[in-house]
Amino acid sequence: MLHVTLPFANSWSSQTTLLTRVARDPVRPGTHFVLAHLSYPPQRTQDSKAQSTVTAYKDRAVTVKIKDPAVAQRFRTLPAVKIKNQIETSIHDNAATKSVKVVAAHQLKSGDLQVFTSSTAEATKLKESQGWISGLGEHAELIVPTYGVIVHGISTNSINIKDQKATIEQILADNYTVIPNAEISFIGWLT
Repeated sequence: MLHVTLPFANSWSSQTTLLTRVARDPVRPGTHFVLAHLSYPPQRTQDSKAQSTVTAYKDRAVTVKIKDPAVAQRFRTLPAVKIKNQIETSIHDNAATKSVKVVAAHQLKSGDLQVFTSSTAEATKLKESQGWISGLGEHAELIVPTYGVIVHGISTNSINIKDQKATIEQILADNYTVIPNAEISFIGWLT
């Protein structure tokens, strides 16, 4: 089976589902191609306040990867309040994110930092204007969530994992009519 990883696109809602199917290529007999379809669930009212709170909670989170072990260790020595203060300082020192309100922040076991804003619009602003991240460490970077797609029925000799760029370009070209703005960040075999 082939595993294709798609990065999270800002224009897709967290409620977006990705459906894939494999079809025989009528032009090239004996070959297969992947068709993908984005499907947005029907809009419905929330049954309970807890459901909307959980969704809003996840949509307001931004995670920053701290690549420098010394910086991650320094954050480990700080209480959550001080971590939040340092993140707020970094955000407010950047002109594009000056108005963002941080409601909570903490360090994950991995050493990465997770920031929660007061609204999803503010979280989006932090994701789009990444100048504030450098205030958290020289090698810090925003973690962009990716979603795996498992594809089966593809001829294994048509996939060259060693040439990621060419393989990704071929899959994107084969699926351009279905998903013109798709992004693929990684292709690999399931293990």
